[in-house]
Amino acid sequence: MTAPASAPALRIFAGTTEGRLLCEWASGAGIPARAYAATEYGGELLGQLPGRT
Repeated sequence: MTAPASAPALRIFAGTTEGRLLCEWASGAGIPARAYAATEYGGELLGQLPGRT
């Protein structure tokens, strides 16, 4: 199931590991997500996921 085009992006505020796992899940489920990582490295990892804004 994917989110409708008009659905707002999921906002994720988490530590590197938790945020990455949640973003991976959202990406796989077709849910657009805006992630805020605790570290620069975490941001680099999250930036590689489709559907992340």
